[in-house]
Amino acid sequence: MKSLFLAQLVIIFQLLAVNPLFASEKTITLASGSWPPYMSSELPEYGVLSELVSRAFEEEGYRVEYGFYPWSRSMAMTRAGVSTGSLGWLKNDSREKDFFYSLPIWRTQDIIISRKDHQVHWNTVSDLKDYRIGASMGYYYGDEFQAMEKMGELDVERVMVESQNFKKLLVDRIDLMIAEKYVAQYWLEKTLLDSQIDKIKVGEIPLRDDSLYLIISRREADGAAIVESFNKGLIKLKQSGEYEKIVSKLINLNCEFC
Repeated sequence: MKSLFLAQLVIIFQLLAVNPLFASEKTITLASGSWPPYMSSELPEYGVLSELVSRAFEEEGYRVEYGFYPWSRSMAMTRAGVSTGSLGWLKNDSREKDFFYSLPIWRTQDIIISRKDHQVHWNTVSDLKDYRIGASMGYYYGDEFQAMEKMGELDVERVMVESQNFKKLLVDRIDLMIAEKYVAQYWLEKTLLDSQIDKIKVGEIPLRDDSLYLIISRREADGAAIVESFNKGLIKLKQSGEYEKIVSKLINLNCEFC
């Protein structure tokens, strides 16, 4: 029995000698909204974006624990320092007083989806005034869109999950819906039949084209250092080719919108 205990100690010390990060691994908590295929408690590795973030942190000796909540709650938890950070956010000047921003993680586009028998023609956000618009709770669609919606100049109905908007679109309860292109593809494949997909038209002009970021609370004592470590890890992933391997799960989708 004593020899077995000594053997186990030897193994532990060998692990520490080979990988010093094993001894000093730090845990951070990230609050997240559910946004498949990027982030979800039900997906392998919690989704592609979560996997990128976890691997980047792992490169620098951090372990990530995820909690999935409504977007507004995730933001509030991070602002208050209850959660170390959150992922999948656009950069917003007004937020920088509360959060440290990482390097851009992934480029994303919001697209406009309509029915083929009721196509939408637009060049600017103002051109959408005459349409019933399906959007999602807690999502940000750009300064102009948000301002016009707040002023009541746009007819916007927000739902909790994008799949609800596909159903509303098909039964003519809305004229168009807005969704991120890979998110739209995910829900399209999950919720629609081929005959229904044939009725869908995707606009060629993106409503929004922007980057997604990790944010870390400024209430976190080591917040700046955590972001710096993440950025270093992200760069290492890109240099090693691991980044491209992970995002290929998105790029290789049979995506009609991409």
